[in-house]
Amino acid sequence: YFMFDARRDPAKVGLVHICTFILLKLSGERNFCVQLNRVFAATTRPQDLPLFTGTHTDLMVIVLHKMVVNGSDKLSPLYN
Repeated sequence: YFMFDARRDPAKVGLVHICTFILLKLSGERNFCVQLNRVFAATTRPQDLPLFTGTHTDLMVIVLHKMVVNGSDKLSPLYN
């Protein structure tokens, strides 16, 4: 949520970098990856995310795609 919310604010680039590092570290943990396969129940979500049915992994892919497409130019070192 914090990454997605801060993607357009140049003052929060550091927060996005820290969240990216945390996701990188967590992706090496088996339990975290297993929990990503649970079904996502959209109780609360940012309004500019589309409605979808799927898992938490699907949500993460949608958020990361939006960050690359709609993010600030200062985030380009994360994916270039």
